[in-house]
Order: sequence, then C-alpha cells, then structure tokens
Amino acid sequence: MSNQMFDVTNLFNSYRQALAPVAKAQQEAVKILETFARYQLALAGDCIDWSVSQAKAISDVKSPSEFVAQQSELSTKAGEQIRKRSQELTQIATDTQGTVKQWFGEASAKLAEVTRKAA
Repeated sequence: MSNQMFDVTNLFNSYRQALAPVAKAQQEAVKILETFARYQLALAGDCIDWSVSQAKAISDVKSPSEFVAQQSELSTKAGEQIRKRSQELTQIATDTQGTVKQWFGEASAKLAEVTRKAA
C-alpha cells in the first residue's frame, strides 16, 4: 500500500490555472463596463450643456431672427458633438469585440493545451 500525502498546493495551482481565463474575463468585463459608464457620463454632460445653452438662448432673445440664428448654431454644435460621441461608441464596441475575441482565443488555446496534456 502506498502512503502518499495529499498535495494541497498542487490542487490550488490546478484550480488557479483552470480558472485563470475566467478571472481574466471578469477583469476585462469590469474595464469595459467602466469605459461604457464614462461614455454615458460624458453623453449626459453633453445633454446638460445643450439644455443650459438652450435655456440661455431663450432668456437672451432680442429678436426672432437672432433666436433662429442661435438655435441653428446650437443645433450644429449638438449635431457635431453627437457625431463625435457616436464615433466613440463605435470605437468602444470595436475594442470590446477585439478583447472578447482575444479572450476566447487564449481560453481555447489553454483548453487545447490542457486537453493535449491529459491525453
């Protein structure tokens, strides 16, 4: 009868290696959520700025033609800002897709390596 000791360190190392891709995925997900939250905050700030500008334009009205000119200028600025924000959102989506693709590639490679070693 063999009398071998149970190796707890080896067990924990195996678990750590097996769950490493999941931990990395969680870290990346938190980074992505933070980026998206910052984007949402910036977008909300833009909306507040636009609302304040609208209120100021209405309160400073001297003539209808001046009001129309101010509204046109504010609309142009808002459209440009929305275009920039949509480009930022597209970049966030592209970066997220690349991160997820990289994670799947690494996880698949690790799984293939573990499977190869086990066989």
